[in-house]
Amino acid sequence: MSEVNPKRRVERAKNVAAGYTLSSIIKSEPQINDSIELLEKRLDELSQAGQPVEFDRWFNYLAFDVIGEVTFSRAFGFLETASDIGGSIANSRALTLYVAIAGFFLTLHDATLGNPWMGKLGLTPSQHIFDTVSRAVASRKKNTEARTDMMEHWMQAQAAHPERFGETEIQAVASATVGAGADTVSATLQAFWYYLLRSPEDLARVRAEIDRSEERRVGKECLCS
Repeated sequence: MSEVNPKRRVERAKNVAAGYTLSSIIKSEPQINDSIELLEKRLDELSQAGQPVEFDRWFNYLAFDVIGEVTFSRAFGFLETASDIGGSIANSRALTLYVAIAGFFLTLHDATLGNPWMGKLGLTPSQHIFDTVSRAVASRKKNTEARTDMMEHWMQAQAAHPERFGETEIQAVASATVGAGADTVSATLQAFWYYLLRSPEDLARVRAEIDRSEERRVGKECLCS
């Protein structure tokens, strides 16, 4: 999206397109289900302990771990540790606030995060996500038992066209995928549950539909046994 050279943009799109296909992403569905079950376990623990549930925080954890599974064949560990690893989420929020303001004051941006030295010195808020992703990329390349995930497609593209898909580009697309993917998944989940909880009638319909589905599943298992 940030590439202004049309020819180069087409090349960059070809480099990464295979990783985003549904046929590729759906292979991680079992691992995504595992992440959802772990989230359910964590929420049950909070409920049983009588503690409040911060949906925004837990949906962020889920989103990051799901993106980790799809991209690197391994969750980052947000749900497992119940923590914001490397301050990635907190810094994303700070960066979002900054972007909302800096968009109106370009001179402010040029003097702060827009200054090339900020990036070279690793002082930008996005550096936390970049560091987390860099570790994930390095770990994935050493993982000989990984699934055919997004990184696998990108590494194949790099091997086939090293002249147009360098290591820096893999780091960049991986960071963009994690940053943008986790943010949008989390925001969608938060909005969905916010409006659902504010509409008891719709919540009751969803619960009834889930109950019916579960009853059918159990019934089929009983027939099979």
